[in-house]
Amino acid sequence: MSPQDENSSVQPETTGSPVTVVAYKPRQFDMYQVSGSELDTLASGSSSINSVFFGATFGAAISFLITALTAPLTDRLFALFWALFAATSILAGYFGFQTRQDRVESQKRVREIKEGTRQL
Repeated sequence: MSPQDENSSVQPETTGSPVTVVAYKPRQFDMYQVSGSELDTLASGSSSINSVFFGATFGAAISFLITALTAPLTDRLFALFWALFAATSILAGYFGFQTRQDRVESQKRVREIKEGTRQL
């Protein structure tokens, strides 16, 4: 080691200051060719509007159920809240199913890209 190498090493500002050692682990990066339509498909699957509607209808169903079970309601309002609970539960089930289908389709598309078995 030359004297110049010793001078270029990193030294702490003061002798009592702690030294932080950062260890980098090697990584492997895989590159895949992706078409524009495949990128559009992947992007639309991850930001599906169905998941937004699922969250809204599921939350509404829970709130209607809690209200029907805990609030003092007239018979007419009690029936209305149970009907709203049933309707929003059905919608939540539908949008939940559609959200799951979107996710499965996106995962399938990613798998096809990785395996190189794209369907053009």
